[in-house]
Amino acid sequence: MEEVIKLSFLSFPSLTWQGVIVFFLVLYGFYSLASHLYYKLIRQENRNFSKASALIIVQNGEEIIEGVIRKLVSLQEVFYPDWEILVIDNFSEDATLQILGNLQNQYSNIRVIRPRVFGMSSLLEWGIGQCDGDLVILYDLMRKGSNLNKREIKGASI
Repeated sequence: MEEVIKLSFLSFPSLTWQGVIVFFLVLYGFYSLASHLYYKLIRQENRNFSKASALIIVQNGEEIIEGVIRKLVSLQEVFYPDWEILVIDNFSEDATLQILGNLQNQYSNIRVIRPRVFGMSSLLEWGIGQCDGDLVILYDLMRKGSNLNKREIKGASI
């Protein structure tokens, strides 16, 4: 037996609790769509950056650096027409520098630097000073992640 919802000022004999739930879900869907369109089409304030920079600090990251950079390139080409990726190699002892050289030949907006600065805070401070962008995104690849994260990042494709 279905329960009938009665309001003191209105009466809906065929309206059930399931109908009320569906009504609010549909209403929420319309609200979500309207707010998404508003922020995508009307408010473009976040797009006022003239250039975006991604600063990557890496040491011995041959397993993940190529996937990270290719993913960044694909994202930055969509969201920022003028972008750069600045990679600070903290004296890697594996094939990271060779991989970065190959990527630098493929993409003109990638700069690779091996500074004579020591310490993480000094690298960050120096690297931010080298970025040309109004918006700087920091990536620290010197800390070791889990194998799951490495597999996910390594498989990134354009």
